Amino acid sequence: MTAVLGRIAEPPDALVVVLVEPIRPLIAAPLAMAPVPPPLAEVKKIPDLLTSVGAKVNLHGDFSLSLSLRATDEAAAQQIEKIIDSLLAIARAQMTAEAAKMASSSDPVEQAMAKYQLRVGDRMLQTLRPVRKGETLTLAGGGGKNAQMTSVATTGILIALLLPAVQAAREAARRASSTNNLKQIGLAMHNYHDAKKQFPARANFDKQGKPLLSWRVHLLPYLEEDALYKQFHLDEPWDSEHNRQLIPMMPALYRNPSGSAAPDKAHYLAVCGAGLAFDGAQGRKLGDFKDGTANTILVVEADDDRAAIWTKPDDWQYDAEHPLAGLGQAHPGGFGALFADGHVDFLAKDLDPKVFHALLTIAGGEPTRGANR
Repeated sequence: MTAVLGRIAEPPDALVVVLVEPIRPLIAAPLAMAPVPPPLAEVKKIPDLLTSVGAKVNLHGDFSLSLSLRATDEAAAQQIEKIIDSLLAIARAQMTAEAAKMASSSDPVEQAMAKYQLRVGDRMLQTLRPVRKGETLTLAGGGGKNAQMTSVATTGILIALLLPAVQAAREAARRASSTNNLKQIGLAMHNYHDAKKQFPARANFDKQGKPLLSWRVHLLPYLEEDALYKQFHLDEPWDSEHNRQLIPMMPALYRNPSGSAAPDKAHYLAVCGAGLAFDGAQGRKLGDFKDGTANTILVVEADDDRAAIWTKPDDWQYDAEHPLAGLGQAHPGGFGALFADGHVDFLAKDLDPKVFHALLTIAGGEPTRGANR
């Protein structure tokens, strides 16, 4: 036992020692069969390099905990040290990648959290690196000089627990903001209808039937963006030399706050297709919605990869084979939808396709029960 523990100056409050030799086959067999990722494959060698694992705990005064790994010889201890260093390097790379995602956010809170996570995480990883002396590797925490390390590790754990809650709160705020965007678009749609006696068509068209500018452009005067609207050449396509210069001026209202698409791309797309709210070159009238305006979708909140240049007549086209294509990733769990009466619902990404189709058609007569909203 003395050979295993070494000399103990002061007996600890608790002491646990596990001899590896008798249980090595029990450890090695399941570990060899475990689906360990290639970067972690070296971990399988550790049981063959150890003779014992010991833990000492002091509960009185300054709390302290130490873990000792005794290798078969000094060369084996060096090999274990290298394996642990490689594991810490992988953990640091993953932590850095995760922090980089947060740092790229436009949210200053998440940017600050990313910097703090990197600082705390790096110090935590430093405390997890054992000290090697001969054939023994020791990891100590708490008490004396190690108290600060323990505090850092505890803080890091608390941050790890807190961060998801902060992110969830931020996402809830973004979702509420996106819902408000859709409601403002809905109000503008109805103000347009009051003035024109119909909703806008998906675009205006030239004499040859070619679409020129998106409905999002023609809705500008009803979104308090009349000055921007007057800058467009309405008889030219969205990508004409003149109109192209106005693309960077997209109102923030057309952007999902949770999205990461280019700043000139809109997440809110009209639903287009035969029998849907946007079909053909003429806008719908309220009387056209035989299924009821409260049961018919006008605009959906699309995923980042389906966001469209806001001035371009490019919207969401219904595909019977892939009825929810491009939808469902706007927020965790689903996406927002603006209905013809102006209200906004959150639709689950696993919504029954038949129910979804019923909500899209203006006069299909299908039941809409089962909508997860």
